[in-house]
Amino acid sequence: MLLIGGAGVMINVMIAYAVRKSDFFGYAFGTLCFCQAIADVGICGTLVFLTGGISLLDPSFHATYLGRRSGQLLVFFWQVALWSHFFAAINRFVAINFPLHYKWMFGKRKIMRYVAAIWLIAMIQSAPYFIPSCSKLFDPVSFTYFKVEGLCGKILEQYDNNIVMFITLVTIGTIDTLTFVRLVKFRTKLLERSSERQNKRSEILFFYQATAQSSLFVFSLVFFFYLVKLNLQTTFDKYLTSVNKGI
Repeated sequence: MLLIGGAGVMINVMIAYAVRKSDFFGYAFGTLCFCQAIADVGICGTLVFLTGGISLLDPSFHATYLGRRSGQLLVFFWQVALWSHFFAAINRFVAINFPLHYKWMFGKRKIMRYVAAIWLIAMIQSAPYFIPSCSKLFDPVSFTYFKVEGLCGKILEQYDNNIVMFITLVTIGTIDTLTFVRLVKFRTKLLERSSERQNKRSEILFFYQATAQSSLFVFSLVFFFYLVKLNLQTTFDKYLTSVNKGI
């Protein structure tokens, strides 16, 4: 966990730095990518410095109220990453399907509002975990987080994991699919213009990147929230599900 998380922190810090320095992504899309990279740094950093650190120094501290804040931080940064991806998908969709409206929808002021909304939504969705009966508890034996037994935990699991994430991921997948259909529809027309070939290539690369991210989100949810509940008896099996979620 420490090695993988540490590598994740360094890689995402480099990505965030590269995105801010490069003009290739544009202001709006680059800002959303930077926001998601920061969220990934937060996820990996929490796993390294809090989850891993507590497990090494005093595993019993995980059961305390303060120790459970690591799970809340993971939820917070996970929500930031999820909603950043959601707005990035909309950004790509508008850029390709409604280019004349792009500057109006993703100007500097509005993109800052979108970023503020992303972090505000994440704060709201992670706030209930301050309630002790809603906390996420880390088990150092199985290397997994689970909600404390109780009505609050069950409601959060049903609402957060089974409804909100599912609807959000389906929406992202639908948006990316519509973007892909648009690209295929005008493929021949765009390739006929030599001056637009490079732009076409960039758009396709952006779509592949979005598709890969969406697929990983779905794959991680299936692994972490469904397969982990099956008959996975060994620590290694459960550890793989946690690693997959981190990826």
